[in-house]
Amino acid sequence: MITVCNGEIDNHRELRRWLEERGRPVQQETDVAVIPGLYLELGEAFARRLVGAFAIAVWDSRNRRLTLVRDRAGERPLFYARNRNEIIFATEIAALVAHGGLPVSLDQQALRKYLQFGIFPSPDTPFGEIRKVAPGQFIQFDIGGMRRESYWRWQIRETAKQPLSLDTFDQTFRTAVGRQTDVDVDFGVF
Repeated sequence: MITVCNGEIDNHRELRRWLEERGRPVQQETDVAVIPGLYLELGEAFARRLVGAFAIAVWDSRNRRLTLVRDRAGERPLFYARNRNEIIFATEIAALVAHGGLPVSLDQQALRKYLQFGIFPSPDTPFGEIRKVAPGQFIQFDIGGMRRESYWRWQIRETAKQPLSLDTFDQTFRTAVGRQTDVDVDFGVF
């Protein structure tokens, strides 16, 4: 199995403990190192357990299946294209356009949507040959074709109003900042 991730997994410590309890210790210290074990343990449902900003590709050589996953809020983009017998993907459209064998043409209908709404709603992009994974969605490619599914939906519900409290805000803010800075590591690759 090969896993590629652009982003951060904010809840990697709890996932690491969960995997260890199931006999799948994670050897590497990075936050994204939990992804292969999660995939092996849960299959495509692994994405439901992730919290963070990420674009992930998992190549499952046992089942000859490619799974593309985008984070819940869509903070990290993820684009893909089918070109003859290959599927190419990247977090920037420019990388796909630069792919030598991919012909690209403007998608007139997507362009009209952009001029009307100011965005290219998923799966649209400016190019007809390039599609976008929607926030909270995974797409799988295998010998049987392509399957697209949402793994997360925004739960809209009314909550009871609470009196404003500086202490409550401070705790919530510190927890959020702590969770997101926990993935920072002392090294990088450029």
